[in-house]
Amino acid sequence: MTRSLSASSFRSLLHCPHALFLDHHGNASLKTELDEFEQYLLDEGKRFEQEIVAGKDYVQPDYPEGDLDAGAEATLQLMRLGTPLIYQGVLKTERFVGVPDLLVKRDGKSSLGGWFYEPSEIKTSKSVKPFHVLQVCFYAMLLEKVQGRRSRNATVVLADEPTETVDVAVEWEWFEEHLAEAKAIIATVARACRDCQPG
Repeated sequence: MTRSLSASSFRSLLHCPHALFLDHHGNASLKTELDEFEQYLLDEGKRFEQEIVAGKDYVQPDYPEGDLDAGAEATLQLMRLGTPLIYQGVLKTERFVGVPDLLVKRDGKSSLGGWFYEPSEIKTSKSVKPFHVLQVCFYAMLLEKVQGRRSRNATVVLADEPTETVDVAVEWEWFEEHLAEAKAIIATVARACRDCQPG
């Protein structure tokens, strides 16, 4: 049984389609550990994220570690209550799972009531990257399944704290093309990209 498609799947897809295939079908014991620089970037990302949310009045869903089904249910309860800002909420369907940095409450009709949620990501980069666009569109798709409404916009908080808006509606067709490609890759029996060596 393959893993659920997640937001990080799009990073693998843009880097190397074969890497995405291996993420789902490869031998996990053969996966190399992060090198020192990669670990540094990961740690810096977490530090910056904590720095940004430290000054915000947020609620984080409470659930047993690793139980994403419980996390999704806890997140849904917070959304139904109209919690203004949700940190590290879980969005999950049978095939997809996502943990956006922030879910931001907006005024507007949805299945939740007179409000809906938009995704927001926190990144250490100085500009919005293609992966960031795919990531927030993926979260917008998952949110639509929960709240019966697709958010028109999403935001990305960047280094030095400027916030950029992603027009989800404009990017949607491009996102759907990549989503279809990702689903096709993980459904295949074998996969290699043109840059991978056979053997």
